[in-house]
Amino acid sequence: IVKILHKRGIEQNLPLLEESELAYTTDTKRLWLGTTSGNKQLLTSNIVGDLTKLTTTNKTNLVAAINELYDATK
Repeated sequence: IVKILHKRGIEQNLPLLEESELAYTTDTKRLWLGTTSGNKQLLTSNIVGDLTKLTTTNKTNLVAAINELYDATK
């Protein structure tokens, strides 16, 4: 089993990420990805909802979790 770590903190302190590096801003609840042209915002809480409220039993599968949240907003 491999544990994947990512950076997290407030958006004001978000550093320039390395290519393919992930960061989560705890104050704005945004997910960021480092690219060769700088940090790119991937997701916000208003797009995918609150991941702590998932009812899926398959929480290790991020795709299933996001699909569940998306379906709940329809």
